[in-house]
Amino acid sequence: MIHEEAMPVRSHGRFVAALEHEIERCRLFGREAAMVMVRDCGPNACSLLDRGRLLRRALRPVDHLAYYSDRIVEVLLPESSWPRAEALARGWREEQILGSDTVLAAGLAVFPESGRSSRELLDRCRQALRGVSPQRPLQVVEPAPQADPLPETPISFREPPSTFPASGLDLRDHLRRHEVELIRAALQAAGWRQTEAARLLRLPLRTLARKVKDNGIRRPR
Repeated sequence: MIHEEAMPVRSHGRFVAALEHEIERCRLFGREAAMVMVRDCGPNACSLLDRGRLLRRALRPVDHLAYYSDRIVEVLLPESSWPRAEALARGWREEQILGSDTVLAAGLAVFPESGRSSRELLDRCRQALRGVSPQRPLQVVEPAPQADPLPETPISFREPPSTFPASGLDLRDHLRRHEVELIRAALQAAGWRQTEAARLLRLPLRTLARKVKDNGIRRPR
């Protein structure tokens, strides 16, 4: 059993919750998100439990990383298309980001092309990862036949999609909570140095300091 404190960022359960939250956001705003699973496919494939943080350093503060198992790392890339996710995975492999003794292989899936639910994306990402080998280290999942493309027109609030909460939602509160999550992630990535976090978020330092104070964001003890 893998304990949550051994995780680079999240447990698989919390990763799935983040994935479902991102899918909801993508549906609401008509965006894309990518998911990547990586493992060592070399002849002496090893556990990645002590190497996940090496990959974490190459990600943005908004990205999510967790262990699917001791040999598989899963990554959620918000606001990422097929080309970006594929380019990132190729870069991780070429740079030997998990160590020179590993042969990184990756399976990719993208919302909404690969699937429209967390279960579909996870299944299709696993399917892609099962197809990797040292000769074919990067596999992407073909779009699911039943997956409809995102609508070309903005969401109509007169006829909300079935996935939109029937009772509605407080958009300002929803966006504020998402903003707080991003700020906290940036601060964690920056070692709670506000100057560095402001750079990562592309915000003026005074603006970030005000948001941190207004939202009561504090460093965990």
